[in-house]
Amino acid sequence: NHQSDMMHRLKTQLPVLFKTVPLDPLYANVLTLFTTHEIVSTPFAGQTVLESHASLARSEHQSEETAAFFVKQLRDRVVQHNLRVVARYYTRIRSLRLAALLGLSYDELEVHLSEIASGGDLYVKIDRPAGIVCFHERPQPEQVLSDWASDVGKMLQLMEATCHIINRENMVYKV
Repeated sequence: NHQSDMMHRLKTQLPVLFKTVPLDPLYANVLTLFTTHEIVSTPFAGQTVLESHASLARSEHQSEETAAFFVKQLRDRVVQHNLRVVARYYTRIRSLRLAALLGLSYDELEVHLSEIASGGDLYVKIDRPAGIVCFHERPQPEQVLSDWASDVGKMLQLMEATCHIINRENMVYKV
């Protein structure tokens, strides 16, 4: 939530902050990709250029393992963004279809789903035999009962108001 909030604030403040300094269109494009609720295709436009940037590539200040770690983090963040987008639009989806949408193998998909679910970012339930991934949590029985009770209460209020109006009309016609 904090990262998403920061990216949205940065996106709104870019025209104010960088009036005189030109912002690289590649970074503005990546920021737009992560702030819209759309699936980011992998590899996205400019991903190779972004991965070859000094902060992600091997340099004299950074070892090969560190560079590989940061590239993996970028790819993981893209997959996590895509999972959040899918969870926003779908409550249930077949796991093979989800893997195809995200461009992952089934095993990679399960790893990413379990990581995002164990972190508490999304509610995910995987039905392996049926091959279905659910993104919504079933309501607790107490919640269902209280919803029904409030609906019954509203219905009784409407019936009481209707009976009052009918009785009033009968009284007016009798006079």
